Amino acid sequence: MDDVLDRMGQPASPPAPVKATKKVSWYGFEVLAVDTAIVLGATAAGNHRFEGAWALLVGAPVVHLAHGQPGRSAGSFGIHFLVAGTQTSSEQKFLIAGFAAALLDASLLAWKVHAPSVTVQPSATPIRGGALVAVSLTLQ
Repeated sequence: MDDVLDRMGQPASPPAPVKATKKVSWYGFEVLAVDTAIVLGATAAGNHRFEGAWALLVGAPVVHLAHGQPGRSAGSFGIHFLVAGTQTSSEQKFLIAGFAAALLDASLLAWKVHAPSVTVQPSATPIRGGALVAVSLTLQ
């Protein structure tokens, strides 16, 4: 079989391989915003013992669920329970533990990996005596 020639009559070189890259996004600012609002609101209202603790346990996990991350939501619940859920004896402990849980959660769990997408684009170039048909794949 004859080699495919480029427009100058030279053998066409194969295209360079394309590496698939994963797109990663961080939504930790949402976790930080929710937890900050809960911790400051519960402390200001004096509800850090019951309502504030429960809100802190479910606030950030709901953010993870909204991003389609149920496993990270469970991890978030665990972090909040272990770090902040047990620190309701004083407002100061609740504040410190609440912010610590928020920072841990946002830095460790609030990442979403997007699967690469593939675009297929066929093309045809008329040449003497026929056509050169190609298909290009683009990974994003």
